[in-house]
Amino acid sequence: MHKDIETEYKNILSPQEYQKLLSLFDLHLNEAKHQHNMYFDTESLRLKANHSALRIRLSDSYAHLTYKQSLTSAKSLEVTDKVSRESAQAMMETGQFQPGTHLNALFHEIGLDASELRPIGQFKTTRLEKNWKKQKLVLDACSFYTYNDYELELEVEPGEDDPKRYFNEFLSSYHITRRPSKPKIARMQLDKPLYPFE
Repeated sequence: MHKDIETEYKNILSPQEYQKLLSLFDLHLNEAKHQHNMYFDTESLRLKANHSALRIRLSDSYAHLTYKQSLTSAKSLEVTDKVSRESAQAMMETGQFQPGTHLNALFHEIGLDASELRPIGQFKTTRLEKNWKKQKLVLDACSFYTYNDYELELEVEPGEDDPKRYFNEFLSSYHITRRPSKPKIARMQLDKPLYPFE
């Protein structure tokens, strides 16, 4: 089973900041990736209690099943299975999660039975990506059940001595107001956005 450690910093953007960054980085919505995300947990919300999340992500060109566990505010452990788009679509339609090889091994390790899992919510994301100073800049427009929001993610390469400096430098360089975000799974369960914009 392959486990990845991912370091990423997130910030909620105003609609104006989002449009400004699209323009500055020459990003176009007709080139965006479209993602449909469905999250699963047990009836007792065991994964949430363990600061973890489990999702199916169906995009234009691929489908992934991912378990993600928060280690710190910026670091998370990820285990991912690649599956066919048809398989992911079937799981989303039936609400029955079918783990692949890596997640099967993980479930065995943590004592989780896939039959206990049920869908707890879903949303769609329009994603644009660009490299910035050798780090990955991600701009997400998220469509939740009752509202939309915009999020900046900066994924920092492993091995950087002071990864947060890239994030702070980016916000400062492009005059972006610091607005701490919450994981998308948490925002999915809110009735209104974290930050109201006129």
